[in-house]
Amino acid sequence: MINIVCLQGRPLADPELKMTAAGREFVDFSLAVVRSYDRDKTDFIRVVAYDQTAKQINRTFHRGNMAMLTGVLLTRKSKSGRVVTYVEAREMSFCTQKMEVDSTSGVPVSNPYTTVDLSGVEVGGRDV
Repeated sequence: MINIVCLQGRPLADPELKMTAAGREFVDFSLAVVRSYDRDKTDFIRVVAYDQTAKQINRTFHRGNMAMLTGVLLTRKSKSGRVVTYVEAREMSFCTQKMEVDSTSGVPVSNPYTTVDLSGVEVGGRDV
């Protein structure tokens, strides 16, 4: 059986390092993931990480940073008996820097993508 999850998205809040009752360090947060087939819809995926991965995420990831993570899909029963589905992150890395947002309007003020001028560049003997 294969259980591998790969997600790219932005944490909704700064991940906060916590401790389980047994003394194990962890972070849990939601990752906003835009659907590849419908850019108007976003899924909010619950993510948990433990031990060294949790420490790394706590030190380096912040709200709004684009991140790529790999992990496994898990389920458990909550205290109320509901089934909870989440991703346990095994690795997480940066994709881009956080977009700057205008504090009054909430609108992005910088383009997160780099624009490259391809005028005058030849590809296969033709100008692009």
